[in-house]
Amino acid sequence: ATVHPNDDGYNITDTDKNESIPTDIADSKENTTKSLPSPIQTLGLSLSPSPSPSPSPSPSPSTNSSDLSPKEENNFVCVSDRLSNGTPLYPNTFVCSRNGQYIFGMNDSGELIYRDNDSGMGELFYEGQPGDYFVLEQDGRFVAKDFKNEIKWFLVNKYRMAYDRNCLEKYACPYLHLHKDGVLVLNFIDEDGYWQEKNFKHTLPGLVYDSIMP
Repeated sequence: ATVHPNDDGYNITDTDKNESIPTDIADSKENTTKSLPSPIQTLGLSLSPSPSPSPSPSPSPSTNSSDLSPKEENNFVCVSDRLSNGTPLYPNTFVCSRNGQYIFGMNDSGELIYRDNDSGMGELFYEGQPGDYFVLEQDGRFVAKDFKNEIKWFLVNKYRMAYDRNCLEKYACPYLHLHKDGVLVLNFIDEDGYWQEKNFKHTLPGLVYDSIMP
């Protein structure tokens, strides 16, 4: 397999089998903190909740539109550890790492989140409305759309790329891959025809997010 160095500090191959990439999901900048419910049980994938001293009653639903606390995902579906471009992530449908520890997707409150299910920590990238869904576009844009398929939010990728079906058997480029160490990677073919595998945060210069605390 052809190996090409990239600017994330590790080598990548055209087989997308390198799992030992550095975990740099933490950002050095300060972020506001948000609350997140306890670990959850998925459909088709069992996650082991962290033990808690004693159960606490669930808070009453808030009618305040400024309340940004993510709604608990009672049941959600893990589609895979990868996501092809053009494939919607509908509410409570997530990309999940193979070990079940990390998830990325849209919850049923319309919030695009990343989460470490072991620690309860995570990141909130977009806060929309119930019914909103996420899609990775062929040009590498991250897009949130509403139930009418109207774009509500998007981020333009700084790398030039286009649809290429000659990547993996089931996944055309660009596609996302959530590694077992928690790094969400964007795989794509660049304008010179080389395979690139980059932490998605390094490809979206306009990305702003809030930290979620357990």
